[in-house]
Amino acid sequence: MPDFGLTEAAGAWLAQEQALHVLQEAARVADAHAIPLLAVKGVVTGRTLYRDAAERIVTDVDVRVRPRDLKAYAAAGREAGWKHLNYSRAYRNVIFEIDDWMLDVETSIGPPGLCALGIDEIIARATVETTLFGFACRVPEVHDHALLLCVNVFKDKLAHAEARALRDVELVARSPEFRPKVMVERAERAQLRTMVWIVADWMDRTRGVRSWGVVRDGIGARCPRPAYAALFQRMMAGDQKALGLRVLARLAHDGWRGKLESVGRMGWWVMERRAVHRAATAKNSSATTAP
Repeated sequence: MPDFGLTEAAGAWLAQEQALHVLQEAARVADAHAIPLLAVKGVVTGRTLYRDAAERIVTDVDVRVRPRDLKAYAAAGREAGWKHLNYSRAYRNVIFEIDDWMLDVETSIGPPGLCALGIDEIIARATVETTLFGFACRVPEVHDHALLLCVNVFKDKLAHAEARALRDVELVARSPEFRPKVMVERAERAQLRTMVWIVADWMDRTRGVRSWGVVRDGIGARCPRPAYAALFQRMMAGDQKALGLRVLARLAHDGWRGKLESVGRMGWWVMERRAVHRAATAKNSSATTAP
């Protein structure tokens, strides 16, 4: 997001307006190619969870598309003249820049493999809003969005997550539509009972959000994987960038297949980044030595 040198309140308002413009462009291109697009995180929560959208700072725009639509949407974005920043086969996402703003297009909740609940199912439950943004765009069902927001703060190690992301998780549980019982069922469907238990317990104990405490108790008096929870808590108190903690966060899925895919894609992504770096280094070296 560009820095306009404005006051914090004016800057937050302008950022939401800019984000809205980028989302409208993203939705326009998706509609033109019959690709269902789902808006998530700040551009949505600012308008559904806060009294004023300007209370929710945004620095980019996050959307989701079905995995089978990613390649077509990436091509459509390039055709629309968007600046292509990155494409990852490992994480199945593409990043564009539109008018100095980043558009992050992903195809899953968290890294692929972490969550058993697919974007196809979430899009099927989504609502097409026409008044929320001033144009038609899908927004997630509240419990689907709550799950996505939980994953967002968990992968950022809770205590180290951004304040705005934690505030989203707090407010979504205070919304009138939120039902702890449904959230428990959604966590089970996603095979993320352990992760949701850890987040819910932390939100209840540290931020006093009783609705999350009810979710925790609905999952169980104890964490489904107590040893994992204890290890995560200990490691979270240390270096948040430690490789061990990053790998541990990828093991939150309750099934072995999800664990293997999530960690495997993390390794694939590392190799992918190294290949990109080597290619860029070789290109720069060639340009430097050219006569």
